Amino acid sequence: MLGSFPSRIYPGMDDLRTSLARGRFRISPIVYISSAFFWSLISTIATGIIAYPAAAFLTSLKVLQLSEIQLLEVGVGAPLLVGVLVVVIFLYYPASRSDTEKMEINKNLVYIINYMGVLAGAGITTEDIFSSLAAGGEVYKISESAKTIVRDIGLLGKDVLTAIDDEAKATPSKKYSKLLVGLIGVNKTGGDLKEYFSEIAENEMEVRRRELGDLVNKLNLDAEIYTVLGVAFPIIMIVLLSLMGIFGGEVMGGLGPIDMIKIMSYVLFPLVSVGLILFIDGLTSSW
Repeated sequence: MLGSFPSRIYPGMDDLRTSLARGRFRISPIVYISSAFFWSLISTIATGIIAYPAAAFLTSLKVLQLSEIQLLEVGVGAPLLVGVLVVVIFLYYPASRSDTEKMEINKNLVYIINYMGVLAGAGITTEDIFSSLAAGGEVYKISESAKTIVRDIGLLGKDVLTAIDDEAKATPSKKYSKLLVGLIGVNKTGGDLKEYFSEIAENEMEVRRRELGDLVNKLNLDAEIYTVLGVAFPIIMIVLLSLMGIFGGEVMGGLGPIDMIKIMSYVLFPLVSVGLILFIDGLTSSW
């Protein structure tokens, strides 16, 4: 319905094209950005139909206390906010998928290299290595990349080195891209694929060892922080506030010691623990 008009007014088409390629979207950037504008328009209209009557109804029930001007602001602002949010989600989603693939490839890169090295040692050709990865590489989260190379060779008629080079430019993982670029060089110079994969695997394992050492140090620091904030600090505060409760009075903002104990026990300390858990999960998610 919108045609190519959104692509002519949207300034980031080149970045969007790259983001879609890295996110494995089999869709034209023009179609994708038109879809984003279309659903943004639909969402804006739908929210505009609902927002003002809903706000007016809640105001009539005394659930909200909005003036007429505020009702108009809700009726206009909410649809615009939803429309912008839909566009932002459309633009962010390819990058999100790309980051997920990058993390998965980097996490399994050592196993991918060793798998390719085993096949190369058995005398398998480069094209057949990627065919094998396309068929059974899901366990290493590399099957989509391998399928792209196999598709370019079989369907688009590209030679194997050109297909690998295109994938090296499209993949979100810089480590995997370097692996593919090196693979192209070995094929052009007639080098030993098995030896190449063996050297790359040793280098990658050494990098992973250093990264693992850094991770252990960070986790040790997190353990110390948890010991202080999650164990010692709550005990100290509970004891102090309990002693203060014996003498009565206020701690702050009209809250007594018992009130502060309740707030810390049911709000502050759980939030600190959840925050540390999320932080640790973020550190270890790539492993």
